[in-house]
Amino acid sequence: MATRRLLPTLLKTLAPAGARGLSTEKAVGAAAVVGSHTAKWMQDTSKKSPMELINEVPPIKVEGRIAVCEGASESPSLGHPIEYICLDLEEPNVCKFRFFPKPQNARINSAQEIFSMPHNANPSDEENINPTANAAPAASVHAPAKKSWFPAGLGGSSKHGATIDIPLEDPKKLEKQLLAWEQDLKRRERDIKQREDAMNRAGVTVEVKNWPPFFPIIHHDITKEIPIHAQKLQYAAFASWLGLIACLLWNVFSVLIESIHSDDIVLFLLAVIYAISGCPLSFILWYRPLYRAMRTDSMVNFGQFFVFYSIHVGFCVIAALAPPIIFKGKSLTGILVAIEVLTGDMFVGVLYLIGFAIFTVESLISIWVLERVYMYFRGHR
Repeated sequence: MATRRLLPTLLKTLAPAGARGLSTEKAVGAAAVVGSHTAKWMQDTSKKSPMELINEVPPIKVEGRIAVCEGASESPSLGHPIEYICLDLEEPNVCKFRFFPKPQNARINSAQEIFSMPHNANPSDEENINPTANAAPAASVHAPAKKSWFPAGLGGSSKHGATIDIPLEDPKKLEKQLLAWEQDLKRRERDIKQREDAMNRAGVTVEVKNWPPFFPIIHHDITKEIPIHAQKLQYAAFASWLGLIACLLWNVFSVLIESIHSDDIVLFLLAVIYAISGCPLSFILWYRPLYRAMRTDSMVNFGQFFVFYSIHVGFCVIAALAPPIIFKGKSLTGILVAIEVLTGDMFVGVLYLIGFAIFTVESLISIWVLERVYMYFRGHR
């Protein structure tokens, strides 16, 4: 055969001068083994040749651009190098060392398939050279089962994690960008620091809404912003403001019951007006000025507090009495109206008496706070 004739000639041509003593008989013997082995499978028409059996195996679809074949995972000592297979072409591609794709024994590199095939225990054994030596007829050869080889993060095997292809860029360019970002951050930090210093020198503070905690609508932090010696007095003023809110809300509830019994909706509307206007105005006109005065020791804020807090004390006293001359009938739960309502309806009369008690306590607390703040302002701290 052609193989028998060419092999001795090639060996003689490629061998150096000192190696011309190579046994031609051994080379011819090896060529004869290869030739006879191939001819045996080509001449036997009852079975398919190894090339035909390999071509019958369908290609395995791989998600990615590169597939890596490391050979048989059980015995990497068979001499199979790492083969990187490019999959950019539209035609199927194979490993030139293994040919037969078998994903059951494959490994995963990045998000790609790796091809391997069963290895032989003795690669020099002639019986094992032919992959179909002991195989069943051609009909028994089947394609390997399809299996998902996506990483664990994409719903595949949990043994290997997913990797991300990060495009490589010029390190010097990245370094310049990082330096530019760092300089920009330092510049912004200097600008913010300068603004904060300017605001602190001007006495301007940034007030973040933090009260009530479940729905912040105002800024209030006595522990951090009010001096320790003035915190007790500020808490008392805060209790006075909360007491006014409680009085106005109880007044709305009591007057609502009375308006239902007397069919007079005007009483309820007046009570609602007292509550809607009294709660925010009391905070804006006298509690917030006192808070700022305690924090900055401002004379203007102290003066505003004294003026409007005096009006607040007068309102509480009038509400506790509720004379029918100033306010329309029973729109306030004072003692005079409570006595009148008590003779007609016991339940409504009790509600008005509770309102009278709340307004009375609020009046006493407000008078005490006004006196203590005045002493604080005069220097008796």
